[in-house]
Amino acid sequence: MRGPDFAPCTFSLEFLGGAEPFERTVPKGTEVQFVLQPPTPRERWVGFLTVRITDAVGAEVVRDMVQIDGKQDFVWRIGLLTGTYSVTASALGDGKVSTTFTVPSEPLRLELQLAK
Repeated sequence: MRGPDFAPCTFSLEFLGGAEPFERTVPKGTEVQFVLQPPTPRERWVGFLTVRITDAVGAEVVRDMVQIDGKQDFVWRIGLLTGTYSVTASALGDGKVSTTFTVPSEPLRLELQLAK
């Protein structure tokens, strides 16, 4: 689940074998903005970005591919719980970037430039 409010949508579960219904509260995540820039400036940046985020113990939190369509940079937002994470982002033909960061309880903005 992800998004500025952590869970992007509502979904239903099927209970098998007469299991009793249960409720699970998902805490609101902190908005993290990744401001990504290509290795060289350009008027318009179009492509695909592969993103992988792992938590402090190495568990994969996100593995996604998003379409890049931006001017000089591309902003990708996600909601994450407070804690320490590592991110690796790569764009075909444009290089990659990776870093470790800590998510506080307030919104976080990370500016990252891809390198070939």
